Amino acid sequence: MNINRVQQLASQYSNYDMIQQHTKLPSFPGYQIQLMLLFLRNDLRSSKRSELYSLVTSLVQIGLDTHDLVRVKDREIGIQQMREQQLQVLAGDYLSGRYYELLSQAEEIEAIGQLSDAICDVNMLKMNLYMRKLQRDLSGEQYLQQLLAIRTRLFLAFEAEIEDVQRPLWRSLLENGTMIEIMLHEWHKLGEMNEDYDGWAIWELYGMVDAGERASYMSTMDKPQQLHEWIDRYGLRKQLQAMIEQAADQLLSRLDDADTDPHISGTVLPHVQQLRDRVSGSYTYSRGDIDGSESQGEACTRSI
Repeated sequence: MNINRVQQLASQYSNYDMIQQHTKLPSFPGYQIQLMLLFLRNDLRSSKRSELYSLVTSLVQIGLDTHDLVRVKDREIGIQQMREQQLQVLAGDYLSGRYYELLSQAEEIEAIGQLSDAICDVNMLKMNLYMRKLQRDLSGEQYLQQLLAIRTRLFLAFEAEIEDVQRPLWRSLLENGTMIEIMLHEWHKLGEMNEDYDGWAIWELYGMVDAGERASYMSTMDKPQQLHEWIDRYGLRKQLQAMIEQAADQLLSRLDDADTDPHISGTVLPHVQQLRDRVSGSYTYSRGDIDGSESQGEACTRSI
């Protein structure tokens, strides 16, 4: 089972001319799918079944992520932009709907139900997050945890196919690695802030400012320049970067404690390294720092 094979299969559905010309698709969930391929039981009816489960899960995730790219704004937009958004919705529908066709053809009826339940849960989680934003009932940590639940639910659809003894490690690597991705995305959003921003900093500040500043802060929540001033005043960029580093250390410690096989280490270590590089631009890590394997560490250290 090879992630390149799954990506190649997924590209058969995402590389249509209409999609490529008029929409921008989210990235392939490589880390999560690689974990699925590594942890799904070897005694599945065939490797094709594990491949199929990974493929349909990736297509649904890309489809749902494509929908999330559509921004509903109060202000009017041009006809061209409106058509592009309509095509994004259709592309998301097309990709996320392929799971039913593929699983039906393989007569994986139970799997259809499992993935359908996961999709329903994701939509419910998104609605819950939306309502909590409207009600101002959210902290920075709660916001991140809500996103984590949304970003991992699909990949838990076939958790029953993972051996019981492996599930704690599987969950830990899935959740910790995904959380680092989420925080990194939030870190980049801080540098690209516009009037539509409603990310982690909004809710972290909401819990940090004192009662005397609350009204002043809330009046600037949709004003990027003023919001930047609040972010700088409370040092949120450095805070989030420190949180990313801490989460990476925790993930590596979990990997070390589990004494995992080289295939799992070879998936997690490059992932952590890439994410750290994207924040610091210079951070390097060697597996040899943990288990003394110099050659293995050299293979996992990279700079992008």
